[in-house]
Order: sequence, then structure tokens, then C-alpha cells
Amino acid sequence: MESNPDNLRWLTYHHFGGKRVDYYFNHSFRAGQDNGNWWADFYATRPDLLAKSPDGTPGTPPQPGFFKLCISNPDVTQEILRRWEADGQPDFRDITPNDGNGFCTCDGCRALDREFGDVDYTPEEIWRRPDHVVLTDRYVWFWNQLILKMRAKNPRAKIGVYLYSAYRNPPKKLRVEAGIVGEMVHGFDFSHWIAWQQAGVEEIGLRPNWLYMGACGPHLPLSVAGHYIEQARSHQMSIISMDCLHEYWATQGPYYYLIARLVSRPDLTTREIRAEYCDAFGDAADVIAEYLDFWEAYHRQVGYNVPAGGSVGIDPDGLYARVSQEHFGQIMHPLRGHWKTLSHIYMPQIMREAGQILDRASSLTADTLTRGRIDFLRDGLRMVELAAHYMT
Repeated sequence: MESNPDNLRWLTYHHFGGKRVDYYFNHSFRAGQDNGNWWADFYATRPDLLAKSPDGTPGTPPQPGFFKLCISNPDVTQEILRRWEADGQPDFRDITPNDGNGFCTCDGCRALDREFGDVDYTPEEIWRRPDHVVLTDRYVWFWNQLILKMRAKNPRAKIGVYLYSAYRNPPKKLRVEAGIVGEMVHGFDFSHWIAWQQAGVEEIGLRPNWLYMGACGPHLPLSVAGHYIEQARSHQMSIISMDCLHEYWATQGPYYYLIARLVSRPDLTTREIRAEYCDAFGDAADVIAEYLDFWEAYHRQVGYNVPAGGSVGIDPDGLYARVSQEHFGQIMHPLRGHWKTLSHIYMPQIMREAGQILDRASSLTADTLTRGRIDFLRDGLRMVELAAHYMT
């Protein structure tokens, strides 16, 4: 995306892609991030700082950067502080855990789970981390230790974390200390946002993985996503950062447009922006609105799961869950499963119905530009058909 000047021009036009606050978030214990590469630095010399697998060793991460720390070890806190102090005690420090599974299974970390989270998972559960495993409370305890020590040295200090993966749900007992800035990586259930605020997070941002959903198809949850962002705007959202822009303009362009306009024009509602998009099709505007309705209604039946460090929000009775189980023996993670099931979701009958709506839209206008826009949407359907054929 960064190398495509048209994309950058579009993002710039919508004031999307810049920074209004000096915060940044990433999986931060890797090379090039705030805290450096702890695997390279400590695997040989201080393996006690790294997360323990069920056999008591750090194990081997599935790919570089996918490892965790033993956060109950006080030396981990001290080393993070030492590096922060060596960098001049900056006002903001990203301490988001690395991505992937492999959370620490040692007695100390499990004791934190029992004391603050009221959970007692087996080491194997914690290490493999199926979706029912929630480790938020151990992390809130850890973040609180850090920010209290940092603010004793720099009262303006803040730390940034994703609210993601095994720590995406709000804590059960602990309150979040002042100075912890969270970016929400979750599904479409806004109650989690409110619960994190009630737990003490004063600055909260939105950083969803929503645009990974639906593969390259016309996945257009406009009402659901738009309503979430509207609620976030009215609940002190301080940051919004979308993880990707995959450039599926012919299928997901309305979704991109909605998000960009909600950010650049906070005075507009989802309904108004949706109408604005359709107005670009002139005499065919009402039928294009019908086209958007068609895909939005269809994806309510599909019931895709949402990638959020694992998956959330699956509709067990939805089409995706059914075809994923039937053809692949499991409900697959979105990053893989939404591609693998393309031919089962975008079936010929569905694609014909969508194409017939576009045919009616074309019949309503003689304007060359408008017809070109409708043809562009039709090209998107053809792209999905080709991708579905490739994935079979």
C-alpha cells in the first residue's frame, strides 16, 4: 500500500494515515521495536526471562518474533525499565506483547491467573491457547507494575498496549492504573470497549483486524462497523488505526470509504456516508443501495468470525461455521479460513443474484462514467469468482 501513490493520495485526501498523537503500537519485543529482540538477547544467556513451555524451556517460536516473556519474573520488569531509562525515559513506551501463542506456563504466571483471573488452566492450554483461554489479569498486573515504576521517575510516562489475543477481554479483579493506553483489537461487540473503560483505561483507541475478513469478497458489514465506530467516537476514542488496506476496491471499496469518512468527517453518520457513496452512481443510486443491502444481509447469514489474536464473534449457526466444519473439519481461523471457503460462500447462485442487481443499475443510466463505476463493481465479482476457483 505504501508504494502505491494512488492509495496514498486517497488516504491523504481523507486525512487518514497521519498521526494526531505521538503514540505507536506494535508487537514490541522484536528487532526494530521499542524493547529490542529479547529472543536474540536472552535465549542463550537469560532464558528465565522468556516464557516457559510446558516442559520448562522457552521452546521454539513458530516464526521469528512469535515468543512471549515470563512476566511474573521481576527481572523482566527491571530489564524493561533499564532499557527505557537508557533511552532517556521517554513519555511513551510501547510494551505490547509479541504476536502468536506460547504464553508462559510457569508456576509464577499461573499463580497470577489464579489470584486475579480466577482461572486455573493447564500448562498445555496456556501454551496452545485455544480461544477460551483468557490471560488478561496477569497482563494487567504486569502493566500496572511497569507504569507505577515509570511514573515514579517520569510523571508524564505512558505505556501502550494492544487489547488483543489472550488479553483482549477486560480484567476481572484488577483496575488498570493511569497512564496505560490501550488499542482495542476485538470483534463488533462494543460492550468490551465500555468494560475496559470501566476498568480504568482512560485513553483507548480502535485498531481492529476487520479488513482481513472475507478474503477478497464483497464483505460489507457497513452498518455493524459504522455503528461501532460511531459509538467509539462518542466514548472518548483517542486513536483509530486500521491494520491493513488490501486494495480490494471493486468489492470492499464501500467499506474503505465508510471508515475513511467516519474518521475525517465525525459530523457524518454511517447512513449519511452510505447515501453519499451511492449518490456517486447518479440515476442508479437506489439500485446500488440495494446492492449494498444485498451483501450486508448475505454476510449476516455467513456469520464470519473476526481475527483478534485468535477468533471471536463466530455465529455457530452461520454459513461459514457450517461449511468450514463440513469441508475442513473445524471452524478455521479467519486469515486462512475465509480464503479456503471462498467457493462455498460465493456460490454461483449468489454471484448471479448480485450481478443481476448490477445489470438493473446499468439499465438506469446512459452516463459513461456511471456505467464505468458499475462495471468496476462487476469486475470485482469476477475477481472473486476467479479467486474462488483458484482456492478449490
